[in-house]
Amino acid sequence: MIGLLVIASACAMAILPQRWAITAASAVLAVAAAAHLMAPLSVPIGAEFFGFVFSFSHYPPEARFVGAALAAFGSISLLYVRPHRPGRWFAAAALLHSGATLALATVADLLSFFVFWELITLGAIILIYQDQTRFSVLRRYFIYQMAGAVALLIGIAVNYGATGDVSLSNISAGHAFFLLAVAIKTAAIPLHLWLTETYPAVRRETVVVLSAYATKAGVIGAGLLLPGFGLEIFGGVVALVAVLYALKQRGLREFLSFHIISQVGYMTAGVASVVPLAVSGGYYHLVSHVIYKGLLFMVAGSLVDCFGHNDMYRIEGAGRRKPLLMLAAVVGSASIAGLPPFNGFISKSLLKQALAGTPAVWLLIAASVGTALSFTKFLYLCFFVSKAEPESAADQAAAKAPPARTPLVQWLAMGLLSAGCVALGVAPQLVLRQFFHTGAEFYYAGGILSGVWPALLAAALFVAAFARINRLLRAALPQSTGVLRIMRRAAIAAVAQLRILHNGHLLRYISWAVSGLIIVWAVLLLL
Repeated sequence: MIGLLVIASACAMAILPQRWAITAASAVLAVAAAAHLMAPLSVPIGAEFFGFVFSFSHYPPEARFVGAALAAFGSISLLYVRPHRPGRWFAAAALLHSGATLALATVADLLSFFVFWELITLGAIILIYQDQTRFSVLRRYFIYQMAGAVALLIGIAVNYGATGDVSLSNISAGHAFFLLAVAIKTAAIPLHLWLTETYPAVRRETVVVLSAYATKAGVIGAGLLLPGFGLEIFGGVVALVAVLYALKQRGLREFLSFHIISQVGYMTAGVASVVPLAVSGGYYHLVSHVIYKGLLFMVAGSLVDCFGHNDMYRIEGAGRRKPLLMLAAVVGSASIAGLPPFNGFISKSLLKQALAGTPAVWLLIAASVGTALSFTKFLYLCFFVSKAEPESAADQAAAKAPPARTPLVQWLAMGLLSAGCVALGVAPQLVLRQFFHTGAEFYYAGGILSGVWPALLAAALFVAAFARINRLLRAALPQSTGVLRIMRRAAIAAVAQLRILHNGHLLRYISWAVSGLIIVWAVLLLL
């Protein structure tokens, strides 16, 4: 119901004065966050249409927590973008995109799920279109999302044919199609190009809003469509492969985009697990990731404002020029690396405890080491290293110029997200007992060590062999290609082989025909 009200408020943005739209949209999402925590939401709300019952007011405890966090982040992200003066369409699209995600977490039937799944895509497309990016970027985003929508719709039809029901509590067929839809929405490699080629291409304010919702809708989908499906290995492999690709990136936003995919792997391993504690860890990690990844994208946007480019290897001395920005970057990096006392430590510890003794936990630990290593690289290159001499005239001019001023409201947004990283790491029990009914412990010697040692190992690897590791990754990992490019290359290779085989020699064709007849005759004799 709250998500529906947010979506409805998107329409009101069209009649508001331009200068009030973003502030009003931020206020709407702030109220939605408070409503998720305080409003009485136990009354079911739905409607019947052509014999199907649509239900969109199902608020289990984890949905309240996730919804409150997503709405609160949306409000803060719109504060961050306000100095860039986006217009009414941006505010309306942001409310549609976020409101549909809030509603998705509260539905109880497959048809409502499909409607809000597609509204999330519609909001993102409007955001990307008004951003005035290249049409190829928007086209790729649209193609991938429509492929996911078709897979989801086929899965719903298959399940309805098997059960005669569209309830989310009665899914017994169509799992392969649901898994494909979730894999596309979560940008699992090689179905990831819609994310890694869109997020670096749009404006800084747009990517901050986009970073929180589409992939998290995929995670929510994994929890609702594939509960207990056992995707631990799948999520662990995605987390590890994506972090290896992140390690070899030069661009800030490309780097953070691959880390979205990696961290979503953790969430998928949790929410679709057969272990209840892992499900709690997956949802807690979803909220943690929304907070620290939004913070890191804000830091990246401020770095681009300061230095005029997106290349980590050409940024230097930001720690000296922007000490508060460095502090925000350290908080975000420590959170995503899983260091105590930050929120990533809590969610990753829950997943490790729940999946202990399984192959998936080793994949997630390896991904944690890779994450810590890559953010050691990020902090070192952007904030701590000092080059002897700038590489180009543009870099020399940037080094001499005073740093770009960061507006106060953007500092406020980064401060609020930093505080969220600390609060969810220092006092996790307030959330875990209220929304997940678990009393897991984290701050004991073994628990703290489990969060610290991957970061220590990553620091040692960075000092001892990072250049060698980077060269090895660049040589060993293929270029990041999506499934459509793989299919295109396979088709071209198949046609080339057919051209070689079909060369017009009559004798060869006769020999193929005779050989085929002999094989068919032999098979019939054996049968």
